[in-house]
Amino acid sequence: MTGTTVIGKVTESGPNGFTIEYPSVAGLKTVTIPMGDLQRYEILGDGRVALMVSDSAGELVGDDAPFIVTANDIAIAGALEHGEDMSTITIEPQEEVQDEVPAFEAGEVEVSVSDNGEVLVAEVGPFDEMLYSGGRKNKATADWDFIPVEKMGHIVFDDVEANMGRVARINNLDGKPVVKHVFNPNYKSEARPAGAHLGTFSPSYYAMPYAKGFRPILELAAKNGWNAKVFAYEEGKKARLDCDVSSSVNWDDYGNTHLGKKWQDHGFMKQGDYRIGFSVHNSLDGSSAYKVNAIAMRLACTNGMVLGKQQTLFSLKHTEGVMGNFDFQGLASKIDAVIREAMMELAEVEAMRNIEVSAESFEKLLTLCEKHDLITKPRVHRDDNANISHLTGGHMWRVAMDGWTKPANHWVRVQEEDKNTLYHVYNVMTGAITHKPVYQDNDQYKNKPLEGKKLGFNQMDKRLHAAHKMLRGVADQVQSAWMVDSGNSVIAPDNLRDTSSELIEGVLAATPMISEVIY
Repeated sequence: MTGTTVIGKVTESGPNGFTIEYPSVAGLKTVTIPMGDLQRYEILGDGRVALMVSDSAGELVGDDAPFIVTANDIAIAGALEHGEDMSTITIEPQEEVQDEVPAFEAGEVEVSVSDNGEVLVAEVGPFDEMLYSGGRKNKATADWDFIPVEKMGHIVFDDVEANMGRVARINNLDGKPVVKHVFNPNYKSEARPAGAHLGTFSPSYYAMPYAKGFRPILELAAKNGWNAKVFAYEEGKKARLDCDVSSSVNWDDYGNTHLGKKWQDHGFMKQGDYRIGFSVHNSLDGSSAYKVNAIAMRLACTNGMVLGKQQTLFSLKHTEGVMGNFDFQGLASKIDAVIREAMMELAEVEAMRNIEVSAESFEKLLTLCEKHDLITKPRVHRDDNANISHLTGGHMWRVAMDGWTKPANHWVRVQEEDKNTLYHVYNVMTGAITHKPVYQDNDQYKNKPLEGKKLGFNQMDKRLHAAHKMLRGVADQVQSAWMVDSGNSVIAPDNLRDTSSELIEGVLAATPMISEVIY
């Protein structure tokens, strides 16, 4: 289903339409929706409604575009846009957010600018250890600040009568162009006179220069003393900005979750353990909208995390009306909403330290990982008597087993007290995805190390988020089971740990061990 999702409160209604108040990047907005533009209407039960509005409405663009950032609202929007049943979505109460007061306050920092006033991009990025690990370093380029060239599609065909080639634009019945091509002119050559071909689109596609969407973020980063870096890849087809906001986060604020104030008293999550920030993605090949993800990196092992119940916390379509007139400066000033969501998710990851995992439960978790395409099973070879002779392949399975038995591995690095916990499992999976460590197979049938398939930037992000979402879901089920058994709504971490191994066994009762699946 195509259209725009709006989540807000109905203030007026009538036979021909109704008025809804909703948050936009520019602040709280009010718009009247004609009934003819309404594609779907869902009552959320917390005083709000969710609407799918036809793009022809034309009022929900630019600064008036809906601002949807919370994980729950993103899930609601996703259900509407994909025509899914809303019964699968848990509607969480909306938290009141004071948008007028920024969560991040800039200290006395010197803005990093060049002689001509241009904001400088960091040469060493805050998440380079994560991004450039696993064979990705040679895929990135600093050549991101270019103006894409658009050319309408033409066809060359033989004009028999004139005995020469003729070129004509590809038009519809009205004589209007129906296709255009986008190029990166920095890659011009004799073989490619227009540059690198980035994609083919309809004329309505808005090929926004990366600088338009990234510069306001870089300016905000310079003002606040954040480390930010931009790079492009695939000859400019895609680009991303990564920004570390750790210095501006009040780390103590995020321990007071449903897990109990004891977490806060322990100082369980503090600056120096993680880097927390966000990544802004855009493309010129049609593969991605302009979107924002919350990311983190654990410093002990430089493992990456893509946080949130939904991978994308905010996105914009590549159309002139939505993206061309959008106030990116306004988006930059409100990026703190994304980080608030990310910090709460990071607190939940820390809580995994108090969920013990047995060897059998770990194998069951690997089965879930295999179902989510996070690991691949090895191939079983049998002899003439149908007995197993040896295994081949299965790089991620082998690496995961190695990380479980060797928590001191450089890509895992969990402390002794966190060994054999869900936190240990989390770092095994994120470490294997981030770093793609080589596995030295000592099997007599193998004569070379197993390296596994190298992941690109997008694929790494997708798998990191899939691992986060899956293990976060397991943790939620264990915590919910503890609350039911204890009759308490606030978790006591020590008491949770005492019974967690039995609780996770219950959660995974119907899941077979990976060894059973393989053999």
